[in-house]
Amino acid sequence: MPTQHRTVAANCHAMLERAQQMIAGHGIKVSTIYTEVHSGRPTELEYRVTPLAHELGYTIDGVHARSVYGDGTVPADSAWGESPVLGLSVINVDHMVMCNNEKVAECLNALL
Repeated sequence: MPTQHRTVAANCHAMLERAQQMIAGHGIKVSTIYTEVHSGRPTELEYRVTPLAHELGYTIDGVHARSVYGDGTVPADSAWGESPVLGLSVINVDHMVMCNNEKVAECLNALL
C-alpha cells in the first residue's frame, strides 16, 4: 500500500478513536446495530499475504482463520463497539447493504 494511503488510513483511525472518546466523555447514548452471525459469508480473521511491487497492495495467499460471527468483513466483537452500548444484532446481513436492509430498519424502530 502506498505510504500516502497508509497515512490517510492511520489519520482516519485516529480521528475515529478521538470521536469515540468525545462521545464517551460527554455521556452520549450510543446504539449499535451489527451482524452477529452470517451463515453464508464467513468473516476472515487471519490470512497470509504477499505485497505487490511498488506498494500497490497485496494478494491474499491463504486464509488461516474464519468465523461465522460477523458480516463477512467485520468481526461481530469489533462491530458492537465499546461498553456501555445498547446493541442490537441482525443475522445474515452483509456490511455493504446494512443501510437498506429491513432487519436493520426494524432495529432502528426499536432503538428510536
